Amino acid sequence: MKLRHLLHAAALLLSAVGGAVQAANYQMLPGQNVDFYYDTDYWGANTATVSGNSIFFDVSGYDASATSFGSRNRTEYVHESSGAGIIVVARDEFLLAPVLRATSLGDYTLAANGSHVELNLAGSLSTGTFNGSVYTPTISYLGNYFSGAFKESTGLAESGTFGKSDFAYNNGSGERTILGVEVSLTALASQTGVGTTSAQLNTARYDFYIENLVVPEPQVYAMLLAGLGLIGLRARRRA
Repeated sequence: MKLRHLLHAAALLLSAVGGAVQAANYQMLPGQNVDFYYDTDYWGANTATVSGNSIFFDVSGYDASATSFGSRNRTEYVHESSGAGIIVVARDEFLLAPVLRATSLGDYTLAANGSHVELNLAGSLSTGTFNGSVYTPTISYLGNYFSGAFKESTGLAESGTFGKSDFAYNNGSGERTILGVEVSLTALASQTGVGTTSAQLNTARYDFYIENLVVPEPQVYAMLLAGLGLIGLRARRRA
Protein backbone atom coordinates (compact mmCIF):
# COMPACT_ATOMS: atom_id res chain seq x y z
CA MET A 1 0.00 0.00 0.00
CA LYS A 2 2.76 2.48 0.91
CA LEU A 3 4.53 1.88 -2.40
CA ARG A 4 1.31 2.49 -4.28
CA HIS A 5 0.82 5.71 -2.31
CA LEU A 6 4.32 6.94 -3.19
CA LEU A 7 3.90 6.12 -6.87
CA HIS A 8 0.54 7.88 -6.96
CA ALA A 9 2.01 10.94 -5.20
CA ALA A 10 4.90 11.13 -7.66
CA ALA A 11 2.52 10.97 -10.63
CA LEU A 12 0.40 13.77 -9.21
CA LEU A 13 3.42 15.93 -8.53
CA LEU A 14 4.67 15.59 -12.08
CA SER A 15 1.25 16.34 -13.50
CA ALA A 16 1.02 19.50 -11.41
CA VAL A 17 4.16 21.09 -12.89
CA GLY A 18 3.99 23.28 -15.97
CA GLY A 19 1.10 24.26 -18.18
CA ALA A 20 0.09 27.52 -19.80
CA VAL A 21 -1.51 30.20 -17.68
CA GLN A 22 -4.60 31.84 -19.14
CA ALA A 23 -7.14 34.47 -18.20
CA ALA A 24 -9.50 33.45 -15.42
CA ASN A 25 -12.31 34.87 -13.32
CA TYR A 26 -10.49 35.97 -10.19
CA GLN A 27 -12.12 37.06 -6.96
CA MET A 28 -10.05 39.25 -4.62
CA LEU A 29 -9.79 38.98 -0.85
CA PRO A 30 -7.46 41.18 1.23
CA GLY A 31 -5.01 39.55 3.63
CA GLN A 32 -2.80 41.11 6.28
CA ASN A 33 0.17 41.96 4.04
CA VAL A 34 -0.99 40.52 0.72
CA ASP A 35 -4.01 40.48 -1.57
CA PHE A 36 -5.37 37.10 -2.66
CA TYR A 37 -6.97 36.42 -6.03
CA TYR A 38 -8.53 33.01 -6.60
CA ASP A 39 -9.99 31.47 -9.73
CA THR A 40 -13.73 31.13 -9.20
CA ASP A 41 -14.03 28.89 -12.27
CA TYR A 42 -12.01 26.35 -10.31
CA TRP A 43 -12.87 26.96 -6.66
CA GLY A 44 -16.35 28.41 -7.09
CA ALA A 45 -17.43 31.89 -6.03
CA ASN A 46 -17.39 32.85 -2.35
CA THR A 47 -15.69 29.63 -1.27
CA ALA A 48 -12.60 31.25 0.30
CA THR A 49 -11.88 32.75 3.71
CA VAL A 50 -8.77 34.72 4.63
CA SER A 51 -7.02 34.99 7.98
CA GLY A 52 -3.76 36.94 8.14
CA ASN A 53 -1.70 35.79 5.16
CA SER A 54 -3.51 32.46 4.85
CA ILE A 55 -6.39 31.48 2.57
CA PHE A 56 -8.85 28.61 3.22
CA PHE A 57 -11.13 26.99 0.67
CA ASP A 58 -14.34 25.17 1.51
CA VAL A 59 -14.41 22.19 -0.83
CA SER A 60 -16.97 20.11 1.07
CA GLY A 61 -18.40 17.34 -1.09
CA TYR A 62 -15.13 16.69 -2.89
CA ASP A 63 -15.19 12.99 -2.14
CA ALA A 64 -14.50 9.50 -3.42
CA SER A 65 -16.09 6.24 -2.29
CA ALA A 66 -15.23 2.65 -3.20
CA THR A 67 -17.22 -0.51 -2.42
CA SER A 68 -16.07 -4.05 -3.09
CA PHE A 69 -18.34 -7.10 -2.79
CA GLY A 70 -15.62 -9.71 -3.34
CA SER A 71 -11.88 -10.19 -3.26
CA ARG A 72 -11.08 -7.76 -6.08
CA ASN A 73 -9.82 -4.22 -5.64
CA ARG A 74 -12.04 -1.24 -6.26
CA THR A 75 -10.46 2.25 -6.51
CA GLU A 76 -12.29 5.52 -7.03
CA TYR A 77 -10.86 9.03 -7.04
CA VAL A 78 -11.68 12.61 -7.96
CA HIS A 79 -8.95 14.84 -9.32
CA GLU A 80 -8.98 18.41 -10.64
CA SER A 81 -6.17 20.83 -11.46
CA SER A 82 -5.93 24.48 -12.42
CA GLY A 83 -3.14 26.69 -13.71
CA ALA A 84 -2.60 29.65 -11.38
CA GLY A 85 -5.62 28.85 -9.25
CA ILE A 86 -4.32 31.32 -6.66
CA ILE A 87 -2.47 34.60 -7.24
CA VAL A 88 -0.85 36.30 -4.25
CA VAL A 89 0.24 39.95 -4.52
CA ALA A 90 2.40 41.45 -1.78
CA ARG A 91 1.58 44.98 -0.67
CA ASP A 92 4.09 47.82 -0.83
CA GLU A 93 7.16 47.33 1.38
CA PHE A 94 6.72 43.56 1.49
CA LEU A 95 8.09 40.57 -0.39
CA LEU A 96 6.72 37.05 -0.46
CA ALA A 97 9.11 34.71 1.31
CA PRO A 98 10.13 31.68 -0.79
CA VAL A 99 8.00 29.26 1.19
CA LEU A 100 4.44 27.94 1.10
CA ARG A 101 2.58 25.61 3.45
CA ALA A 102 -0.29 23.54 2.06
CA THR A 103 -2.73 21.78 4.39
CA SER A 104 -5.51 19.31 3.61
CA LEU A 105 -8.30 18.40 6.01
CA GLY A 106 -11.11 15.92 5.44
CA ASP A 107 -13.11 12.91 6.60
CA TYR A 108 -12.61 9.20 6.03
CA THR A 109 -14.39 5.87 6.49
CA LEU A 110 -12.39 2.62 6.58
CA ALA A 111 -13.56 -0.98 6.53
CA ALA A 112 -11.89 -3.37 8.96
CA ASN A 113 -9.52 -4.62 6.27
CA GLY A 114 -8.38 -3.65 2.79
CA SER A 115 -9.09 0.10 2.94
CA HIS A 116 -6.78 2.89 1.79
CA VAL A 117 -7.64 6.62 1.53
CA GLU A 118 -5.71 9.70 0.39
CA LEU A 119 -6.07 13.47 0.27
CA ASN A 120 -3.52 15.25 -1.91
CA LEU A 121 -2.75 18.92 -2.61
CA ALA A 122 -0.07 19.51 -5.23
CA GLY A 123 1.15 22.10 -7.68
CA SER A 124 3.95 24.39 -8.81
CA LEU A 125 4.96 27.96 -7.97
CA SER A 126 5.82 30.78 -10.36
CA THR A 127 6.21 34.54 -10.41
CA GLY A 128 5.02 37.01 -13.03
CA THR A 129 2.79 39.98 -13.78
CA PHE A 130 -0.91 40.27 -12.99
CA ASN A 131 -3.48 42.85 -14.06
CA GLY A 132 -6.43 41.52 -12.08
CA SER A 133 -7.65 39.08 -14.70
CA VAL A 134 -4.61 37.79 -16.61
CA TYR A 135 -1.54 36.29 -14.98
CA THR A 136 1.59 36.11 -17.15
CA PRO A 137 4.53 34.15 -15.72
CA THR A 138 7.99 35.68 -16.08
CA ILE A 139 9.63 32.80 -14.21
CA SER A 140 7.36 29.85 -14.83
CA TYR A 141 8.92 27.50 -12.31
CA LEU A 142 10.12 28.42 -8.82
CA GLY A 143 9.48 25.05 -7.25
CA ASN A 144 6.63 22.71 -6.41
CA TYR A 145 4.70 21.51 -3.40
CA PHE A 146 2.96 18.32 -2.39
CA SER A 147 0.92 17.63 0.73
CA GLY A 148 -0.34 14.06 0.93
CA ALA A 149 -2.39 12.52 3.74
CA PHE A 150 -3.28 8.84 3.82
CA LYS A 151 -4.73 6.22 6.14
CA GLU A 152 -5.15 2.45 5.91
CA SER A 153 -7.18 -0.25 7.65
CA THR A 154 -5.91 -1.36 11.05
CA GLY A 155 -8.21 -4.35 11.63
CA LEU A 156 -11.22 -2.42 12.91
CA ALA A 157 -13.77 -0.40 10.96
CA GLU A 158 -13.41 3.29 11.77
CA SER A 159 -14.17 6.81 10.64
CA GLY A 160 -12.89 10.26 11.53
CA THR A 161 -10.92 13.24 10.23
CA PHE A 162 -7.44 13.31 8.75
CA GLY A 163 -5.13 15.66 6.88
CA LYS A 164 -1.55 16.78 6.37
CA SER A 165 0.53 19.96 6.36
CA ASP A 166 3.68 20.23 4.28
CA PHE A 167 6.04 23.07 3.44
CA ALA A 168 7.38 23.78 -0.03
CA TYR A 169 10.30 26.06 -0.82
CA ASN A 170 11.07 27.74 -4.10
CA ASN A 171 14.43 28.98 -5.32
CA GLY A 172 13.76 32.61 -4.40
CA SER A 173 14.30 33.93 -7.94
CA GLY A 174 12.64 37.15 -8.99
CA GLU A 175 11.37 39.98 -6.85
CA ARG A 176 8.64 37.78 -5.39
CA THR A 177 6.06 40.55 -5.18
CA ILE A 178 3.65 38.25 -7.06
CA LEU A 179 3.34 34.50 -6.64
CA GLY A 180 1.26 32.23 -8.86
CA VAL A 181 0.17 28.92 -7.36
CA GLU A 182 -0.86 26.08 -9.63
CA VAL A 183 -3.41 23.90 -7.83
CA SER A 184 -4.25 20.21 -7.93
CA LEU A 185 -6.71 18.46 -5.60
CA THR A 186 -7.25 14.71 -5.24
CA ALA A 187 -9.40 12.51 -3.00
CA LEU A 188 -8.87 8.77 -3.41
CA ALA A 189 -10.52 5.69 -1.89
CA SER A 190 -9.45 2.09 -2.47
CA GLN A 191 -11.02 -1.12 -1.14
CA THR A 192 -9.64 -4.64 -1.49
CA GLY A 193 -12.00 -7.37 -0.27
CA VAL A 194 -15.53 -6.91 1.00
CA GLY A 195 -16.17 -3.46 2.41
CA THR A 196 -16.64 0.25 1.72
CA THR A 197 -14.10 3.02 2.11
CA SER A 198 -14.43 6.74 1.45
CA ALA A 199 -12.36 9.93 1.54
CA GLN A 200 -13.72 13.47 1.50
CA LEU A 201 -11.65 16.64 1.22
CA ASN A 202 -13.35 19.45 3.14
CA THR A 203 -10.72 22.19 3.45
CA ALA A 204 -7.68 23.20 1.42
CA ARG A 205 -5.48 25.75 3.20
CA TYR A 206 -2.49 27.70 1.91
CA ASP A 207 -0.22 29.72 4.22
CA PHE A 208 2.08 32.39 2.81
CA TYR A 209 4.91 34.21 4.52
CA ILE A 210 6.27 37.70 3.93
CA GLU A 211 9.54 39.55 4.32
CA ASN A 212 9.78 43.27 5.12
CA LEU A 213 11.38 45.63 2.65
CA VAL A 214 13.19 48.27 4.71
CA VAL A 215 12.24 51.51 2.96
CA PRO A 216 13.01 54.71 4.92
CA GLU A 217 10.06 57.06 5.42
CA PRO A 218 10.38 60.63 4.01
CA GLN A 219 10.95 62.05 7.49
CA VAL A 220 13.86 59.66 7.93
CA TYR A 221 15.45 61.02 4.77
CA ALA A 222 14.87 64.57 6.04
CA MET A 223 16.55 63.81 9.35
CA LEU A 224 19.47 62.17 7.56
CA LEU A 225 19.97 65.18 5.30
CA ALA A 226 19.73 67.55 8.26
CA GLY A 227 22.34 65.53 10.12
CA LEU A 228 24.69 65.58 7.15
CA GLY A 229 24.18 69.35 6.90
CA LEU A 230 25.17 69.88 10.53
CA ILE A 231 28.26 67.72 10.08
CA GLY A 232 29.27 69.75 7.05
CA LEU A 233 28.70 73.05 8.87
CA ARG A 234 30.87 71.99 11.81
CA ALA A 235 33.59 70.82 9.45
CA ARG A 236 33.67 74.25 7.74
CA ARG A 237 33.82 76.07 11.10
CA ARG A 238 36.77 73.97 12.22
CA ALA A 239 38.55 74.71 8.96
